[in-house]
Amino acid sequence: MLAAGLIASMALIEWVQRTVSRYHPLAFEEAARDALDKGDPALAVNICTGNLHYAKNRFPSYGLCRLLRARGYFGLGDRDKAFSDLVAAERYWRTWYRRADESERAELKELATEMAMAALGSGEADTALQLVSLAGTGSGAPLACLTELRDRLSPQMRANIWPDEERLLVENFAPVGEPLLETWAERTGRTVNSECIDAAPEAPGDSGRGLRITAGPAPENGMSWYSIPFYMPVPEAPCRVRAVLDVTTGPAPRLLLGHAYPATGQGGTTFGEPPVLLANGRYAAEVLLPGHDPGDAPDYVVRVGFALPAEACECVIRRIELLPDDQTGAGTDGQE
Repeated sequence: MLAAGLIASMALIEWVQRTVSRYHPLAFEEAARDALDKGDPALAVNICTGNLHYAKNRFPSYGLCRLLRARGYFGLGDRDKAFSDLVAAERYWRTWYRRADESERAELKELATEMAMAALGSGEADTALQLVSLAGTGSGAPLACLTELRDRLSPQMRANIWPDEERLLVENFAPVGEPLLETWAERTGRTVNSECIDAAPEAPGDSGRGLRITAGPAPENGMSWYSIPFYMPVPEAPCRVRAVLDVTTGPAPRLLLGHAYPATGQGGTTFGEPPVLLANGRYAAEVLLPGHDPGDAPDYVVRVGFALPAEACECVIRRIELLPDDQTGAGTDGQE
């Protein structure tokens, strides 16, 4: 009996070492990469899924786990699941931007670009735009990535992805990975509600979803700012961040960018221009970021937000975009 018990215990230990142990946050990466290198994407998916069941999002490796599983799913030909995991990795690294190193961001960029090319080959221009945008925003250097992609793509490919102007989607509230609106600063005592809703696409980049913000009148003066996470080192070249929105009642909100300055541990805010009414009845709210001097201390954009007016208001944010400041027709939404 004792011998049989020892044999069973040894067998259990060996099984744990061969299976369960590889799901551990400190072990899964090596095991998953080994499976991918050996051409076994199904095993890589199994390992990463085991890690997610074990660790969920409690460990800094969560973003990397979703990225490696995306590679596995793409290797299996399951583009939808690969896309979902890729979005999850990029979202996680927006909020926890210190948890992704340059090599991991480069790996996300490479996979997203490869998936974008596959989408273009299948005639899925909207999906290709989403993936090109993920490559840019997940890379940590969106404008440099946009320039690289522009040079890599043929004129026809560029026209398919960007029929009006070259840009990256910061957010278009697609059903995969819908963000939550966070309270940045609320000093008015008002009630503000937000939810993602169906909104028929009307322009390239629209996902068929939008973020509705509803606010009552502000009983007191003060900031009423709400935001979504983002991450971008401010580039050397000037760029613009633009939000396109529908306004149901009240004035349109103003766009804001929140900054982090690691050298001082402080933060800052860049205020956008007053929103502009477009020819198609929508509004465009923009912020211009001047180029960053590489000799200056690092400056990061860590949130994109909206300053709500004091009046009662309701609007639907359709998309938020990043554009180099070298194009004409800004704010047109494809309208002359």
